[in-house]
Amino acid sequence: MGDRIVVMKDGLVQQVDSPLNLYEKPANLFVAGFIGSPAMNFLEAKVTRQDGRMVVDGGVFRAEVPPDYVPTLTAWAGRPIIFGIRPEDIHDHALRPDAKNEAVVRAAVDVHEPLGSDIILYLTAGEHSIVARVDARSQARMGHDTEVVLDMKKMHVFNPDTHEAVL
Repeated sequence: MGDRIVVMKDGLVQQVDSPLNLYEKPANLFVAGFIGSPAMNFLEAKVTRQDGRMVVDGGVFRAEVPPDYVPTLTAWAGRPIIFGIRPEDIHDHALRPDAKNEAVVRAAVDVHEPLGSDIILYLTAGEHSIVARVDARSQARMGHDTEVVLDMKKMHVFNPDTHEAVL
């Protein structure tokens, strides 16, 4: 078994790395969407400053940027980004009541797909389609609204023009 993987698109190498680094630190949008199942969510957003904090503003949600990421994203303040978050880094708010309200997204449950140990939720929040992999104890049901929490320590940011990873 190899310890490095080459991800290619149209005959061009996109990234050569360990499986874990491809998953945690994708070089671009293609690699981020290629690795993982279900695929990473990509949401159009903007980095803004609000009350002295830096936030990812997705229109229907505003989520605070973790302090460690602020220096990297300072140059992106006021600019559009592609915000990436993996389905497994989105949690049912009812099961994570200690989560910060800044990272909470209210969404309609379009599809509820139980898989045994977890549930795949297909959600709509404003113009965003979001896929979440939540704990099987979730009470979120199709046809109802629910609240999910984004684990912002696992967020990804991509340049909307080049599709290269910023964070």
